[in-house]
Parts: sequence; C-alpha cells; structure tokens
Amino acid sequence: PTDQVVSVVKLTGAGSAVHETLFPGAAHEMVTVYHRDGKDVVATHYCGLGNQPKYKLDPASTDKKLILAFAGGTNFDPAKDMHMHEGTVTILGPDKIETQWVGYDKGKPDDGHKVNFTLVRKK
Repeated sequence: PTDQVVSVVKLTGAGSAVHETLFPGAAHEMVTVYHRDGKDVVATHYCGLGNQPKYKLDPASTDKKLILAFAGGTNFDPAKDMHMHEGTVTILGPDKIETQWVGYDKGKPDDGHKVNFTLVRKK
C-alpha cells in the first residue's frame, strides 16, 4: 500500500481508445484500455494477476459516474479465481477522478481486494 499512485492516461488508436497505465515501470504495472464497441463502451484490464477481465459500461452510468460492470474475461475462472470484477470512475472535476474497484475471489467480493484511488492530474 502507498499513498502515491501513478496513472498515465492517453489517447491511442487515432483517438478511438483510452489507454491507462497504472504503476508504470513497476513490477506490478497494469494497463486498462477503454473503447467503444458499437453503442457500448467497453474495457479490458490487463492485470498484475495475469488475467484480463472485461467490462461494459452500465446503462445506469452518468456523465460524471462511469459504472463498469463485469463482462467476462480471459485466463481465469470468475467462479474460482481472484480478479477485478467491477469498478466505478467518478469525475470530480477537470483534473481529478476517483476510482473504486472490487476484487472477487471464489465468486464473491473479497474485502482484501477493494481498491480506491483519487487521482489528480499533474501539470
């Protein structure tokens, strides 16, 4: 645990996707790629656990609160294996967001794997 988290967010794919690198350069570096799939917004998280959970934007989301619902994944069994199962991104202002993620283990939320970050843009 640390009170300093680095997340690098950039557009990629000629502006068609958002690429987020969490903990860049660290042994536990992770990447999440967000993009449209028709009318939907989807994301794939390339996790330090070695799996790749996928998410779909929940219709209950707003322009300030993005709710990412679990939509499957690769390299794990969600009924058995630890994985990041769901998350929210709350836009607090033009330079500040808050993220909350819930990890699941054995098919249930795992309190030891709840992750909350408040990220402030460094200019």
